[in-house]
Amino acid sequence: MTLAIGIQVGSHSPLDRCHLALMKNIETSIRHVTKPGTNLFAELGFPPDEARHYQAKSLALIGQTLELKEQLTSDTSHRSTFTT
Repeated sequence: MTLAIGIQVGSHSPLDRCHLALMKNIETSIRHVTKPGTNLFAELGFPPDEARHYQAKSLALIGQTLELKEQLTSDTSHRSTFTT
């Protein structure tokens, strides 16, 4: 593993042991599951109008991303025919 500051960390270094000790203290249990169709922003405590705005904006961005992915996938499949 290489840290961002460029220090090479070996499998037995003090940094690795510190990292492992920190990882043991991370809570990994699931406390809450948001049901499909629920406005996540409302659950996070945003005011109703703001939550609806953020929900609509995020759904629009997700739709645009899926559309772009579909276009790229379609373009790639058309280009995958190799000619020599």
